[in-house]
Amino acid sequence: MREMKTGDRQIAYFAWRGVVDVSAIVLGALVPAKLALGLYHNVAYESIYWITTVVFAADAAINYERHRREDRDSTFGARGNRTVWFVVDVVAALPFGFAFGSAWFDMLRLVKLARVGRTMAEVRERALRYGDYFKLGFFAVWYMLVVHWLACGWSVVHPEPDVVDKFSHYLHSLYWSIVTVTTVGYGDITPENDLQMVFAMGLMVFGVALYGTVIGNIASLLSTKDPAKALYLGNMDRLKAIVQQRRLPFELQSRIQDYFTYLYRKRWGLNETDFVDSLPPGLRTDVS
Repeated sequence: MREMKTGDRQIAYFAWRGVVDVSAIVLGALVPAKLALGLYHNVAYESIYWITTVVFAADAAINYERHRREDRDSTFGARGNRTVWFVVDVVAALPFGFAFGSAWFDMLRLVKLARVGRTMAEVRERALRYGDYFKLGFFAVWYMLVVHWLACGWSVVHPEPDVVDKFSHYLHSLYWSIVTVTTVGYGDITPENDLQMVFAMGLMVFGVALYGTVIGNIASLLSTKDPAKALYLGNMDRLKAIVQQRRLPFELQSRIQDYFTYLYRKRWGLNETDFVDSLPPGLRTDVS
């Protein structure tokens, strides 16, 4: 019964964190869009703005109560870390834009995205089986959010007087942002003044690093997705090297290759014994 209650609490915790994190991501996309496209007196924006404010306020209260209970048996360093997160929650919950009459102050509320990153890391640590898929999905979310921010920035520094429709203006900016970040660079939209040139140069430098990160993450996911296959391919490389150096007969090569293929298909290539032996006796018994 106790385990069931603990599991229910964990499900409720991650469900609530999901609501808070989605709210933070939505607000993180809408606030720059409001500044770039002038979404003032927009009913949909105002509704989402106040819904996220209520969600962040409730999250700050929930986290404060949870941290207060945990602080009783915590070290000084742990209490200080929780204080920082509480400040983040409070800042994100305050409607600065409404209070000061400028949406620029609402940029402060985007510190809540730090919580999103922390939750994503925790989900990846707990969901080991699907950790690679979560990593790829979370990376895609951050990638799209950053590209959206860059598009909003370009909308501000590169106005288009001939384009009256705000959505078309944003679409052009998003197109330029994606083309630049992915290093394609068609050149159909170019900077026209010093400010635009500085912005474009900064984005080009950032785009190279971001594009390299994308390729590196995808390559890492593909290489670590199946450890048994990686071990099999490594054995094939070693076999090829030995064949070239020692001139093994073809029949013997085939037998060795068949052996490693058999181990891979049976998933016996990985040495699970060493991993199990590293566990404490109780866990070792349960795994066995």
